[in-house]
This record gives sequence, structure tokens and C-alpha cells, in this order.
Amino acid sequence: MARHFTLRLALPFALLAAVVFMLLVSFLVDIRKEREAVLDRVRDDAVLTAEHIARTAERGLSADPKGVAADLAVASTEPQLEVMLVVDSGAKVIVAQRLAWQGQAATQVVNDFSMERFQRVVRGNLPDVEVAPDLNRLSVMSPYVLGSNDQNLRNQERGVTYVEYVLTRDYERVYWGAWQRLLPQISIAVAMILVLMWQLRRQ
Repeated sequence: MARHFTLRLALPFALLAAVVFMLLVSFLVDIRKEREAVLDRVRDDAVLTAEHIARTAERGLSADPKGVAADLAVASTEPQLEVMLVVDSGAKVIVAQRLAWQGQAATQVVNDFSMERFQRVVRGNLPDVEVAPDLNRLSVMSPYVLGSNDQNLRNQERGVTYVEYVLTRDYERVYWGAWQRLLPQISIAVAMILVLMWQLRRQ
């Protein structure tokens, strides 16, 4: 009798533990996939934004710097964006979303601004993406060339646009959404196990 009672008690709890374990595994897998999707989306947006500002700088930095600043101000309203700069060949900030940054060295404005990376990108033609080890921060440098239509290379001044995005709020929304999906599932599992226990006790 005691053994039968123990089995009736142990079976529902074993089933509950198995169901909760599977739900938690699914929860963690969903979070990982959604974080990867967030990172991919923000990376694409950051590259497009950096390249857009670079092309704007090429067209208007010499003739219409106020227009470049206005375009940058509009682009910098993205909620994840923390830093947006147009940097000249000497790594000095020409245009930024904060007026106080203009005229300063980029290394003073951005703690992680790498001169080695800057020198590599400013001599190239493609944007460079860098993701922080904790995946919470992402930055893009994209080169621009002033006087790009001039065949005299000495008249072509080069620089970069720099954008930096913080993803913590996006990840928080991922966690919150995953928890909202998980808790009802656990509640249903617990309710089903309680019904099973009640049925077993009646036998």
C-alpha cells in the first residue's frame, strides 16, 4: 500500500520535472535564436546607416555641412543608437549628434575608438563591423572620400563615419517576451499534473 502511494506521488512529480525541463530548454533556445535575430537586424541597420551618412558626407560636407548635420540629426533618433560621428582624416570629429563633441578627437569622444581600426578603414572601401564580446554593443566604421569625382588623388580627403548601437533594451524585450510565453506553459503543465494526481488518488 505504501509503495503504491509512493508511486502515485512520484509519477506526477517526475512528469512535472520532465515537462518543466523541456520548457526551460525551449525557453533558452528561443532566447538564443531571438538574440541572434536582434543582432543580425541591428548589424544590417547599422551598416546601412553608416554608409548613408558616409554618402551624405561625400555629397555635402564641403558644400553644405549644415545639411549633413541635419541628415545626421534625423538618423541619430534611432533608439538603439548611442554614438554617431563624421570623422576627418586626422580622426577629429567634424559632425556629431552632440554639438559638444564637434572639434574633439574621436578617441576622446568614444573610449573604445581604435586608431588601428580607423587607419585600416579610412584606407579601404568597405564598412567595418565590430561586436563587443558580450554582444551588447555594436559599432560600424564606414569610409568616405571627399572630392571622389576629382581625378587628382591629392585632392581627395578621406575620413570615416562611426555609429555605435547598444542592444540591451532589445535583449530585455526578448527576455520579457520569452517569460510571458513560458509562464502560461508552466501553469498549464502544473494544472495538468494536479489533475493527474487527483485522478490517481481516486483510484
